[in-house]
Amino acid sequence: MKKIRICIFTMLMVIMLSITVFADGKRSSSNLFLFSDLVNTKENVNGDVYAFAQDIKINSLVGGDVISCGQDITIKSDEILGNIRGAGQSLDIDVKNTKNITLAGQDISIGENTNCNAAYIASQSIDFKGNTNDLYVSAQDVVIDGKVKGNLEVNGENILITENANILGNIKIKSPNEAVVKGDMASKNINYENTASEANFKQEHKSNVVSEVMSIVSAIIVALLLSVIFKKYFYSVEKSLDLCLWKYMLVGFGILILVPVLIVFLCITVIGIPIGLVILFLYILSIYLCPMVTGITLGQRLLANKNIYLQVICGVLVIKILLLIPFIDAIAWVVCIMFTLGSICMKIVNYIRSKSNNI
Repeated sequence: MKKIRICIFTMLMVIMLSITVFADGKRSSSNLFLFSDLVNTKENVNGDVYAFAQDIKINSLVGGDVISCGQDITIKSDEILGNIRGAGQSLDIDVKNTKNITLAGQDISIGENTNCNAAYIASQSIDFKGNTNDLYVSAQDVVIDGKVKGNLEVNGENILITENANILGNIKIKSPNEAVVKGDMASKNINYENTASEANFKQEHKSNVVSEVMSIVSAIIVALLLSVIFKKYFYSVEKSLDLCLWKYMLVGFGILILVPVLIVFLCITVIGIPIGLVILFLYILSIYLCPMVTGITLGQRLLANKNIYLQVICGVLVIKILLLIPFIDAIAWVVCIMFTLGSICMKIVNYIRSKSNNI
C-alpha cells in the first residue's frame, strides 16, 4: 500500500508541475478543461469539467462530473448532475443537487445547501452541514452538523456530532477518543471502536509487519522473473553503468516530467485518448517496477560473479530497506524512478538505432 500511495503521489505532483504549459481553458466536445493559476467558471457546461489550478471556483451548472485539483477549491452551484471529485488544501462545497462527492484535502467544508447521494471524505478537518444518504469520513477533526439519511461511518481523533445533526441510519465510529454527541443523537445506539486499545495497536502493528514482509517477498519474486526474462537487458545496463549512469538519471528526469505533459495533451485532443491511456499505463507500470529494476542492477554491481538469484535477492532487499526509512524513502524512490525510466528509454533508442543501421 505504501508503494501504491507513493506512486499516486508522484504522478499527481508531476502532473501538477507540468500542467501549466497549457492554455487557460480548452473545450473538447461538451467537456471543459481548465488549466491556469485562477479558474472561475460562470457559463454553464453540458459535459464534464476538469479543473487544475491554484485557486478554483465553480459557480455554474454542470451537466457531468466536476474533477478538480488545486490549492483552494470552491464549488457552489444549484446543480451538478454528475459526481464531484476534488483534491486540494482547502475545499468548500455547497451544491444543491449532485450525485456522489469524493474529496481529499486539509480543510473541507460541506455547506448546508448540499444534497448528494453519498459523500466520501478524507482530510485533516471536516465540517459537514449538508444532506446525504450515506457519509464516510476519515479525518483528525470531524464535525457532523447535517443530515445523514443512511449510515454514518467516521474514523478520526476529535469527533463532534452536534444537536443539529440528524442521522437516521447506523452510526459507526473509530477513534482513540470518545466522540462528543449532543442533542437527540446522544441517546442513539452508536457502534464505537476504541482504536487506541492495546489489542488494536498490536493487531495493527502485526498487520503492518505482515504487509511489509509480503511486499518484500512479492518484489523479490517479480524481480526474479524480470531478471530471467530480460537477462540481456540487465546485463547490458550493468556493463554500461560506469559510463552511462548520469545519462540514465538525466534522461529519466526528463521522461518523468515530459510524459505526463504528453498524456494530458493526447487526452485533450480526444482522438489521442486511447494512445494517452496506453502511455499512462506503461508509465505507471514502469514507476511501480522501478524498485525491482534498480534492485536487480544494484545486486549485479554489489555481488559481481555471484549467483544471479542471490544478486537479485540482495539488491531488492537493499532497495526495500531504504524505502522503509523515513525521509530517505522519498529520495530512494526518485532515484529509482529516474534510473529505471532513463535506462529503459536509452535501451529502446539504442535498439531502434541498431535496427535502422542494419537496414
